[in-house]
Amino acid sequence: MEIKVRDSGSIAIVEAPHRVAATQGASTLRRRLTELMNDGRRQILVELQNAKYADSFGLAELAASFNEAQNRGVTMVFHCPPGRVRELLNVTRLDEVFPIHEDEQAAIAAVQGTGASAEPSGSEEPSLRPSRRQ
Repeated sequence: MEIKVRDSGSIAIVEAPHRVAATQGASTLRRRLTELMNDGRRQILVELQNAKYADSFGLAELAASFNEAQNRGVTMVFHCPPGRVRELLNVTRLDEVFPIHEDEQAAIAAVQGTGASAEPSGSEEPSLRPSRRQ
């Protein structure tokens, strides 16, 4: 499975697969996000609109990638999770941790630091911590 990445200036826009799950997609997505960080990418937007299914393993992989980004000083935001994925983010309260934007331009502005904050609020320690909803 290939994870598509396109550039918008200095931002890597990563298209999540249709399934972000233990059996398909989640580990591949995490590896690709790590590769981008290893390549020195500092601004990453994870496009979730095509992710029609996620499970707990998939959410854990997203959380691990987000935590890794924070630890490396990389700005990572998420864009447009659909129905079931949005519900899972809500139930697990990850929607309070991840910077999530419904509008792509707002997500891009957040990654660039020119719009709504992409930095989670809360403790100064680099870890999963709540962010403001957009």
